[in-house]
Amino acid sequence: MRKLFTFLFAALMSAGMFAAVASQPAGNLKAIEFQVPASWEDDLTPITADDLPGFVATTYDIAKTLSVPSDIMIAFVYDFPGNDELSVFTKYGGEVIEKSTTGTFVRGAFFVLAESAHIYYPVLDEPAPTTYTLQLVADPAMGSVEVTNLLGNDIIDNGNGNYTVKENTSVTLLATPLEGYEFTGWKVGNRWCDFTDCGTALNTLDNPMTFTMTADTAFMAAFAAVTPQPDFAGEGTEASPYLIATADDWNLLATRVSEGNTYSGEYFQLTNDIAISTMVGLSDHNFNGTFDGAGNTITATLSSDAACCAPFAYTYGATIKNLHTTGTITTTGDNAGGVVGRNGTASLTLTNVSSDMTINSTKANGGLVGYTINATISGCAFTGKLLSESSRRIGGFVGWKSNTTGSYLTITDCVFDPAEVTNGNSSSKTFAAYGGGTVTITNCYYTQAVSADQGKLMHAITAGEGVTVANAGAIGILYNGVLYGGNEEAISLTLSGSDYGYIASTGVLSGDANPYTLTMADAACEIQAAPAPAAPDFVNVTPNADPQHAGVYYSTFYFGSAKYKLPAEVEAYAATRGEGVLNLTKIADAGQTIPAGTAVILKATSDNFTLTLSDEAPVTVGANDLEGTDVQKATPANCYVLAGNDGVGFYHYTAAMLNEHKAYVIYAPNSGNAPKRMPFIFDAATGIENGGLLNGANGVQKVIRDGQLIIIKDGVEYNAQGQIVK
Repeated sequence: MRKLFTFLFAALMSAGMFAAVASQPAGNLKAIEFQVPASWEDDLTPITADDLPGFVATTYDIAKTLSVPSDIMIAFVYDFPGNDELSVFTKYGGEVIEKSTTGTFVRGAFFVLAESAHIYYPVLDEPAPTTYTLQLVADPAMGSVEVTNLLGNDIIDNGNGNYTVKENTSVTLLATPLEGYEFTGWKVGNRWCDFTDCGTALNTLDNPMTFTMTADTAFMAAFAAVTPQPDFAGEGTEASPYLIATADDWNLLATRVSEGNTYSGEYFQLTNDIAISTMVGLSDHNFNGTFDGAGNTITATLSSDAACCAPFAYTYGATIKNLHTTGTITTTGDNAGGVVGRNGTASLTLTNVSSDMTINSTKANGGLVGYTINATISGCAFTGKLLSESSRRIGGFVGWKSNTTGSYLTITDCVFDPAEVTNGNSSSKTFAAYGGGTVTITNCYYTQAVSADQGKLMHAITAGEGVTVANAGAIGILYNGVLYGGNEEAISLTLSGSDYGYIASTGVLSGDANPYTLTMADAACEIQAAPAPAAPDFVNVTPNADPQHAGVYYSTFYFGSAKYKLPAEVEAYAATRGEGVLNLTKIADAGQTIPAGTAVILKATSDNFTLTLSDEAPVTVGANDLEGTDVQKATPANCYVLAGNDGVGFYHYTAAMLNEHKAYVIYAPNSGNAPKRMPFIFDAATGIENGGLLNGANGVQKVIRDGQLIIIKDGVEYNAQGQIVK
């Protein structure tokens, strides 16, 4: 390096010296000593006046008269008007000029010219500037700190974090943390820095931080280890699962599993439909957690020559539920699956999972799972396409169940409803191809069989007009809102919507009340309402005698589809519920017609009479709480029917069945226990004001209460018909 600078210096010397034309600046000049920074030694940058604090332009004649030490070779720097470059000469003390030159002079040359690496140059004779010491400290294991604005002689780097700084110089500090750490603030001693430090308002977290140097100062850059942020929102518990909201979240899950995170005992939930092109799990790093799709859909576009191509490529005892998958899988590898590629020994659980994935595979594959040793699958469906070469094995749900001794596979309440299936080999199965262990398939149905020994061909059980059908047992399956069963299965049904019973379009429907049993034929079945019974021309009625009134008889009547005329000496009443009583209102006299579908109480003076089918206009019926049935039916709760054991009225009825063509009423009191009997209160218009009192003979009183005549004798209350009401 010294040879290079010697050459540079000699070249500069040979350029000659310009005539001195600069004028003497105002004030006294002196030669100031400038310590060349260590960083200049190998620096080929031309020196400029800006590098020399306080430099004053001067002429050659003036410069050479300045006093310098006599025992060292020094360099004087001056300039010429009109010349942007500095000029240099050297001397050994006193005023003897040894050498001179003009032109560009590089920083590193001063390490050749002056053995002490000092420069002497002209400045005005002013007091030396005040300087302060700046010390910077940082833990090198965590990060570093530096001054970023070194300014010639105003800020001098003395090494090891020590700086000499001219008073009132602006200094900028930068703290740089290492990977895994973060900057936490600036400290002065053992406290965080504040506005008192250097007389400058400081923010302890500023980075970079700029302040003005007014005193000796020491700063420490503080660092701390970065606390890893959770990969996903949520806590991974069942109550607060990790949330997968985007494809990026899914990709992160795939990355974390590939790094060895199994997530065993932890929970995930999908919060949106997402589209993916990556798989979760590797052959040596499996996903073992619980993944709840929450009813959302994963749309996958997967292509791989490797085995086990699936959204979850490798699992080990994972639980996947409430998820739908769709999209396309294209692979030349074994064991592709619409949800899981391969599951290990720990049992896989799939619950309420569906897939309409299209799987293009040149090798074995399964609609939901490519390969498993142990698994439990329930409430699942496959509706996609299994496209495999004819010589390759396929399984509608599971491509291959391991033949490991003691292994098991259970499939329950599932549907295989594929859009397309190409021919598999002889080992292919409708639900699961397998080589050993225990395989149990229960209440599972298909629309297209791969083999005939698994599940049942599904037939719809639908409801006719006005009818509702629901499954009341464990056999049969509700799929897309429709109930299905298989040939010869006995399906327990809850039916409603018909007053006259039900009939089945195919198979055999048995039972008189819910639950009915449908024994399926090998065909779809519609449950229809049985037609109303044909109305007879005459209905013979044998009423109940009123035990308290000779020659008075009561009965009830209902016919849903026909009108009937009352014979002589028969009246019809509607009834409304009172507080423990039935308020009766007469709606028809003898010779008038009762409307179809109206339940009534009949009052007669004969113990036998006949109602006649009528085509005449019926009477108009007002409020009526009576109900009726055309067929025997199960007795509803809080039911009362006509009887006369302790006086005519409606009695609480507990028998299992109600009789056909009879009326009943439902009554539940607002408070207290249900009464045994609801007596009749007839509508008698007396014209007496409510609360009026008639004094009768023999201690009998009569009072109108709530529009009803009450007769009081010996403290006992009777209605107008002589029936005890209190």
